[in-house]
Amino acid sequence: VAPSRPAASVPARFPRGGVAARALGNEKQGTSRRMEDLAGLGGDFGARDPTAGELESNFNAKCLGEADTEHFNKIPEGMEEFTALHTRSCVALSSDDSPCEERQALVYQKQVMDWKIRVVDGHEVLRREYRTEDTNKAEEVITRFTSVAEAEGKTIDTFIEGPGVRVEIYSKAVGGLHANDFILAAKLDQVDVTDVVIKKKPQTFLI
Repeated sequence: VAPSRPAASVPARFPRGGVAARALGNEKQGTSRRMEDLAGLGGDFGARDPTAGELESNFNAKCLGEADTEHFNKIPEGMEEFTALHTRSCVALSSDDSPCEERQALVYQKQVMDWKIRVVDGHEVLRREYRTEDTNKAEEVITRFTSVAEAEGKTIDTFIEGPGVRVEIYSKAVGGLHANDFILAAKLDQVDVTDVVIKKKPQTFLI
C-alpha cells in the first residue's frame, strides 16, 4: 500500500488578488494588466476594489453614488437633448430651418409614446387623442393645452370628435415635424387633465 501523502496546507484566506495571481503564474500580489484584460476580476468574485486601470479611466465620474450606496450610470453629457424634452423650450423657426430627420424624430417620439406620427395633407404631424365624457370637458382640455402652447410661441390644431378631442402638432415654418413639436408634446404630457379625460383601461393580453 502506497504511503498516504500529507495533506497540503491551505491558508484560511488568500490575500486580495492572490488566487488569480497564482492561477496566472504571477507570484506578485495584486492585479496585473493581463488580469485586468481578463475581465478585471483580480481573483475576486463580487465586490472588489477598483483596479489601477479603472482608476486611470476615471470610471467613477460616470456614476452616481458613494462608496456605501448603490451606483447608477450618469446620463452622458449632451443626452439631455434627447432625454429631457419637457425641460427644454421651443425656439423660433425660419424658412431656413429643416424638419427633423426620420431617425431623430423616432428618438424624440420614444419620449412621447402616446403621440403618434401621422401624415396629414402631405406633411407629418404628432397626434394624440383624448376621451372625455362630454363636449365641455373636451373644451377644457383644449383650453389647458392652448395656454401651454401659446407660452411656447406655438399653436396646436384641435378637433372635438364624438366624446373626445384630437390634438395635432406640427411646425408650419418647416412644413413638418421639428424638435419644437416633440418638446411641446412632452410639455402637454405634464399637464394634469385627469379630472376631465377618461383614463384608458389597461390592456390585458392572454398568453
